[in-house]
Amino acid sequence: MRLAAPLLLAAATLGFASPAASAEVSVAKAKSLCREAVVSATAPEAPRVSFDSGHKAMRAVSGAFIFDIRVRTRDGRPEKAVCTVDRLAASARVTKPAA
Repeated sequence: MRLAAPLLLAAATLGFASPAASAEVSVAKAKSLCREAVVSATAPEAPRVSFDSGHKAMRAVSGAFIFDIRVRTRDGRPEKAVCTVDRLAASARVTKPAA
């Protein structure tokens, strides 16, 4: 019976340190995922991506980061877009805002 308590404690500790719990993406990693998503969507152009600054430019909502970004293509055209990063799946989706 005395051996059961340490085993239960060890099992509980491993449960809290599971990969699903530690798989959330940081803000820096989310920005990197956004850059990669833009580059892969516009592969031949190799755009420059910048993140808008300000208190409303980055939002953290349940399980996701939402960034307002500006994409400047090779021909110099600036375009606004929104990048949504799923923190658990570590995936990014870039969309253009409605006009």
